[in-house]
Amino acid sequence: MRLASLAAQSFLTALSGALMPGPLLTVTIARAPRGGVASAFFLITGHAGLELVLLVLFFGELRQVFQHPMVRGVIGLVGGAAMLWLGHGMLRSAQRRAIEVDLDPGASEQHGPNPGLAPLALIATGAFVSISNPYFAFWWATVGAAQAAEAWRPGDLGWVAFYLGHIAADYGWYLLVGWLVVRGAHRLSPLWHARLVGVCGLGLLALGVWFIYSGAGLLQRV
Repeated sequence: MRLASLAAQSFLTALSGALMPGPLLTVTIARAPRGGVASAFFLITGHAGLELVLLVLFFGELRQVFQHPMVRGVIGLVGGAAMLWLGHGMLRSAQRRAIEVDLDPGASEQHGPNPGLAPLALIATGAFVSISNPYFAFWWATVGAAQAAEAWRPGDLGWVAFYLGHIAADYGWYLLVGWLVVRGAHRLSPLWHARLVGVCGLGLLALGVWFIYSGAGLLQRV
């Protein structure tokens, strides 16, 4: 039950980040017309590989740090506050329907060279675009760190559930975008997208409250 809960939480938070337009989405839209859905797959594989490296650092080099209740409590408070901030922003955007995802590849061509790249080049591009995005670093320093600390327990597979839930959201969203571009779609339905963003925003608010409550509880035990 715990593993399923971790995977579901991870899926929700990852989807909330993927839904917001950013550099990786732009590159995916630019590559898909020539590379097909496979280009989206390889791009997000680079992104997922980079995140796996981060998790290895979290659960390897930083394992001892996560064992301390004070550290886990502070991370929970910071991560929870970040979730509240991100969730509030998503709700405001959903109410205004201000988020538009333009799937026209012609508007995205300038963001990268020849779209017909080999798989290894696409994987490298996905990792590079992700690590160069400031939002990526912010997310992992706050929300990602909080969930990683929650997932880690000696001897169980919490980190696996966390990672699989996270990349499931990334793969699902970016493969859908790649498929829509290949099919000739030029824009996602603003109403449909706004509702999905709103649902994720509410989920982030709930998770933010939970993480702040859990973090405060850990600090009280110190």
